[in-house]
This record gives sequence, structure tokens and C-alpha cells, in this order.
Amino acid sequence: MKPKKFLLLVTPDPAASELDFMELYEVGFTLYWARNFDHAGVLLRNQQIDLLLVDATLDTEAAFAFCREARTSKASIKIGLLVEDRMPPADLAVDVVIVGERVDHKAIAELKKQNEIE
Repeated sequence: MKPKKFLLLVTPDPAASELDFMELYEVGFTLYWARNFDHAGVLLRNQQIDLLLVDATLDTEAAFAFCREARTSKASIKIGLLVEDRMPPADLAVDVVIVGERVDHKAIAELKKQNEIE
């Protein structure tokens, strides 16, 4: 049995997050949810996080800055970024870029593949 993976989902939309949490839980993640970057920073510092999934659809620049901070503080963390139409700068070095309005089944499949969860 593979060890559980820990995912931190950062999105201000709790209605969308509930569905995402269920799908992510079903593919093997233990989930944390943060509504904003301040709360996410606290969780990132105090919890084991293997994958960070950041919704950049509302505040792209703040999301990019948070991803940079996460990469600096936890070099081994995998980062997924949800964007509407603007691709992240190359120096951001995210592992998965999801283009769309929300985390959907295709994105879940990609996260599962990236994290080798059976």
C-alpha cells in the first residue's frame, strides 16, 4: 500500500472546493483547504504537504508569488496551478498547469498520474 499523499488546495470558492475535495480524496489524497494565501502559508509551514494546488483565476500575481514562496520553502513540493488563460512565467517551475475554470476530471487524472497514486 502506498503512503497517503497530502494536498493543500488554495481557492476562495468553497462551493467548488467541496466537489474537488471528494474527487481528490477518492484518488488517494488527504486534503487541506485554504481560502486565502495567509491561511495557506500557515498550513504549508505546519503540515506535511506533498502537492500544492493553487487557484490563480482570481489573483494571478498573488498566486504566482505564493507558488514561488512555496517552492523556496519546500523544494520537494509538487505545485499545480489552475489558470484561466495566462500561462505562468517559466521561472515559476510549476509541475502541473491546469487551464480552465475549476479542477475537473481531466485535472484530477493528471494529478493522479503525476503523483503515481493507484
